[in-house]
Amino acid sequence: GCNAIVEDYIALEASLSDQQLKDESPVSVAAIYSVGLGDMQQILNEFRQRSPNSKVRVEYLHPDRVWEHVLNETADLGLLSFPRKSRDIIAHPWREEAICLACSASHPLASNRDVDLQQLDGEAYVAFDRELVIRRKIDRYLRDDGVKVDITMEFDNIESIKKAVSLGQGLALLPRPSLIEELNTGALVAIPLRGAGLVRPLGLIHHRHRLSPSAQKFADLLLESSDLAPTGSPHMQPLALSPL
Repeated sequence: GCNAIVEDYIALEASLSDQQLKDESPVSVAAIYSVGLGDMQQILNEFRQRSPNSKVRVEYLHPDRVWEHVLNETADLGLLSFPRKSRDIIAHPWREEAICLACSASHPLASNRDVDLQQLDGEAYVAFDRELVIRRKIDRYLRDDGVKVDITMEFDNIESIKKAVSLGQGLALLPRPSLIEELNTGALVAIPLRGAGLVRPLGLIHHRHRLSPSAQKFADLLLESSDLAPTGSPHMQPLALSPL
């Protein structure tokens, strides 16, 4: 009888150890380059306080690579713009970032309090790569308003676009949160678009397979940091994503 009790105890102890390892398993996050590093650092610090034994690794990638990493389950979670759901991927709204006009301080429009889209007609313009969703959305937005810009350069990331704009290569339509550093240094000027409701939606994606306890906790924390976080039980109910 004593042997049976000892064996049961050993089995229970091993089970609890396995569960603890699962609860503290590393969390892998794939994110697009333009997800705010400052905001992410605050979230990471909060997660360390809540789960001091868990580790999070964030890798910054091209949007297509973010999707691939989550789909192939080499990343637990993904953060990207214009998220979409599929048979294998669940998407959750995370944040919406207002799109504004970015220009150098020496540009004639830099002193404007706001601008009308028509004022961009014929202007030199630095665009996103045509393969990106945000490029297609902005192109449609300009086309619907009858605005034709003179595209001088195309890039697949916001950092390169900002650099080109600061060097006077043209204007750009960019999410305002991505311009904080340049606004603080005076390298760029951000001007609101008059009467425009143009936004870049950011979303959290993960595979339909069950998340580890650590990944679930980090996902919950990410969604807590957003006004777009879904509410109710169970956690992380997917919401419909509206097109731009």
